Amino acid sequence: MRKAVYSIGLSLVIVAAFASLSCVKKDAAAGGSLVFALTGDIAALDPAQAYDFTTNPVVNSITEGLLRFSPKGELLPNLAEKWASPDPTTYVYTIRKGVKFQDGSPMTVEDAIFSLNRVRDKATASPLAWMLGSVKDIAKVDDSTIKISLSQPDAQFRYALATTAGHVISKAYYEAHKANFGKPDGGLLGTGPFKYVSWKAGSEIVLERFDGYWNKAALPDFGKAVFKIVPEGATRVAGLKTGEIDATAPFPIDLLPVARQLADVELQGVEGFSDDWVAFNTARAPFDDPQLRKAVIYSFDSKALLDAIVKDAGVSALNMPVGPALWTYAADAWKAYLDGAEKYAYDPAKAKAALAASKHPKGAKGKILTDGDSLRINAAQAIQAGAKSIGVELEIEKLSNEELTSRQFSGKRDYDLILGGWGSDYPDPAANVQPFLSSGLAGDGGSNFAVYKNKKVDALLDQQAVLSDDSKRAELLIQALSLSNADAPYIFIDHPKIFYASSKKVKGYVLSPIWYWDDLLRGVTKGK
Repeated sequence: MRKAVYSIGLSLVIVAAFASLSCVKKDAAAGGSLVFALTGDIAALDPAQAYDFTTNPVVNSITEGLLRFSPKGELLPNLAEKWASPDPTTYVYTIRKGVKFQDGSPMTVEDAIFSLNRVRDKATASPLAWMLGSVKDIAKVDDSTIKISLSQPDAQFRYALATTAGHVISKAYYEAHKANFGKPDGGLLGTGPFKYVSWKAGSEIVLERFDGYWNKAALPDFGKAVFKIVPEGATRVAGLKTGEIDATAPFPIDLLPVARQLADVELQGVEGFSDDWVAFNTARAPFDDPQLRKAVIYSFDSKALLDAIVKDAGVSALNMPVGPALWTYAADAWKAYLDGAEKYAYDPAKAKAALAASKHPKGAKGKILTDGDSLRINAAQAIQAGAKSIGVELEIEKLSNEELTSRQFSGKRDYDLILGGWGSDYPDPAANVQPFLSSGLAGDGGSNFAVYKNKKVDALLDQQAVLSDDSKRAELLIQALSLSNADAPYIFIDHPKIFYASSKKVKGYVLSPIWYWDDLLRGVTKGK
């Protein structure tokens, strides 16, 4: 039936969406404009708070990191023109000369040090602070050099300054705008190819090209970037068809067949480092009971969901957070673990047995939080239906994307189950293991959404974090996964492919598995 709907339904989708397209009108200013559709509003105009799929595309166009990632995940110079690590706890960065902020003032070593320390400052409450958690000191060596000293070796620190944790803001601008920095009336000042103009909450963010950008070869050929908040996937498709939207990401997988029928639209897809997941709140009843969690997992027919919704746009996670695309080292060891691990496949008999062995043999009640994302809402409904079949009643609470993100990272963890997506921060398997399982990340702003705490798992994660031998790190990470898998704090549904849709006139961006750290407008041309 789904294939039948897609084969005849394109015009119906487009017609139904036209009522919403009044919010997607183009600007005809000199130099032209590019309209990029976001799935929700941004959290803040602040790289220290840029840790989601809607905020990052905007912030990454305004501010930049000391380093950046290539489309293949390799580290490249950026605001730091070179770097070195003379020993496992020392990193030295040479800051590029001649870089200016968008008000014309020069970027200095002091700005870089201030920006990094601000992310580290607990008062900032940055969800990225953990990336700099091993930093002991950041010191100025001279006017073009900073030295970062770590308290202990950190296998993943090498990547941190290519994320928004390593973005540089103007110290002077921040100090002059402390009260409203990152808000619509306070804005943001960086060194990127676009400068901030305006933010109408729930509607759009407007940026203007910064012609004083240091990397002239990467300047876009359009004068204005308009980020429109367009939550409805069908409306984004309609905008692509009419040309009122130039680009959007991530593109909803259930509408891929529709987009593929549009002659003027190009789709880029790549195997991502991501997971679609469900977290149980293991810190409060009733899902503090691992047997009840297992009962719900066994009652969930994830294969049917993947066959109906995901199809060829992702692969089953087999209840493991590290997919094949992220086996960047020790691939044989990861494959061997996956082959032998308990995958919690749909099994009604096992579901009933686990429920009988739980503290709630007669059933339980709870609430699932989700947003309107097609996979998440369908997954929530499938989990609800499966749980009901064994006597567990789950109510679905649908939130906006912004509300879900806020609840997801809140230290209150006010939910029983929550659905979300996670993209590995680095091209390293640990970046999809440690964030989910470390007990130190169970608090406010942390990514341990299951509030999972296991001292043995913490010890293994701590051990691998200080090693330079990636094979040994894989061994320890796999041991940690084995322990946590037995406790079943999460359901890992799939490893989705990431899709970027654009007009065929839009050229210059190559989609990366870690696209959320990219400046999606850097070097992009639109032509006429």
